[in-house]
Parts: sequence; C-alpha cells; structure tokens
Amino acid sequence: MKKIAYIILTYKDPLLTERVIKKLKDDRAEFFIHVDKKTDISDFLFLENYPNVHLVKDRVLVKWGSISTTQAALSGFKEASKNPDIGFFLLLSGQDYPIKRPSEIFALAEQGKSLLNHFELPYSGWKGGGMHRFRRYHLFISRNGIIRRIDNIINFFLPRRKLPLNQKAYGGDFWCGLTRESVEYIFDFLKKNPDYLNFFKYTFIVDELFFPIVLLNGPASISKGLDNKFTSYADWSKPKGPYPATLTEKDFDNIKNKPNIFIRKIDRIKSEKLLDLIDNNLLS
Repeated sequence: MKKIAYIILTYKDPLLTERVIKKLKDDRAEFFIHVDKKTDISDFLFLENYPNVHLVKDRVLVKWGSISTTQAALSGFKEASKNPDIGFFLLLSGQDYPIKRPSEIFALAEQGKSLLNHFELPYSGWKGGGMHRFRRYHLFISRNGIIRRIDNIINFFLPRRKLPLNQKAYGGDFWCGLTRESVEYIFDFLKKNPDYLNFFKYTFIVDELFFPIVLLNGPASISKGLDNKFTSYADWSKPKGPYPATLTEKDFDNIKNKPNIFIRKIDRIKSEKLLDLIDNNLLS
C-alpha cells in the first residue's frame, strides 16, 4: 500500500476540515476536498497550503436526496485516482472525525478489501423495503409535504421502473473505503455504460444505492472483495431529529471502542469537548 486518499465532501466549516486533516496527515496520505458548488470556495483555499491537500476542481451543486451527492463523490474519486500511487480511497463527510490513528487506518487498508456496508433489497430496515427509491419516478425530490403529494399523484399514472442491465437491487452506507481495483471498476463500468447514471436522476437517495448496486453486481473479483463494514459510526437512535444526532462528550464512552474509522456527525463548537477527548485518548 503506497498511499491513501481521503475524499471529503463538505459545504461548511473549513476549520473543522482543517482539524481533520491535521489528525490524518501522514506522508502516505492525500486529501481531496470537494466543496459544494453552492458554497463560496474562497474560505477553503487556505487548506491547499497543507502538503498533499487538493481542492477538487470539478465541483457539484449538491441537493439533498438527489444524484448530486453521488456525483460529488465520483468527482473526488476520479481526481484522486489520477495519482497512480494511491491504492485505497476513503470517502467521508465534512462532519466526520477520525477515531483511529493513521497507522491503524493503513493497517486496515493493507488488508486489500473494500469496506462497504451493504444488504440486498428489499431491506426491513428501510421504509417499504427501499424498493420505491428506484421503482418510482422521483421527479421532485423534496422534504415539502405538498410537493411530495404532487409527486405521488404523478406516479399513480406512471409505470414502475426496473434497474438497468437486469441488475439485482442492493443498498448500504454511502461512506465507504474502496480499493483501487473497485474504483477503477466503477469508472470502467460507467465508461462502458455511458447512459447508466441517467437512470438515477429520478431515484431517491441515490448515495445509499449506487456503490452497492454497481459493485455487488460486478464480477466475483469485485463483489467478493467487499468487507461488509461501516467505516463511519453515526447515532440514528435519538427520538427526535435532525439525523444522525450530533455527537458530544456524553457519547465518548460509547464510541471509544468502536471498530469504525470515523464518527459522524460532528459540530466543531458543540462537539469540541468530545474532539478533545478523542485527541487526547484515542489519537495521541
């Protein structure tokens, strides 16, 4: 294993991104920061003063629930993969924070497997099994109840959809760690199937579908190289949103022995005491 690429998707708080970079910095680490296109990138420019930090040039305007989040990740993967020395790619959000040292992360990467939580659909943990995410035409992806009702009415008159290429349906966590072989397979697959992404323009929360579907429908060398693990821990158990819950110092005892590489979601101010605990006890 020569190098690891950390691909960070963010839209705010460059100081938190800076703190993450400082904790993960290593001669074998490269950082690719995708700043949401609707965010003023000038606040992030200082990050390129750090060694091995790159701001992704092909930026995407990210909208909740749409294909844009996946497109932002693909943009980061594409730019990072141009460096032939990178053998492992970790995707994380701008509100993730490491709970493993760089040496521990490299040890995981050197096992030669992609880290991707995944499951076959329909899945009991998702509303309706999750099949509606791609079977329906999600023409207006919104949290607004009225807009969603309009979408439901339109869908009443539309046929159900099927995945392209007779693929089986899978879901999983968006935040993942992929081997170079997996990343190269994804881009080779998209090159051979140039219209494939168009199907997901009307799919709901594409980011929890795209990587599992493409990789698990791939050849055995790819699908069997997936270790079914979460790279990032998040707390979805709180009775009230927003989800996932923002972690604080009260969560330290719960997370200190987690096998995950990162935790999410972190707020630089609200989580400051937790971050200090992590720095002093887990990353020192």
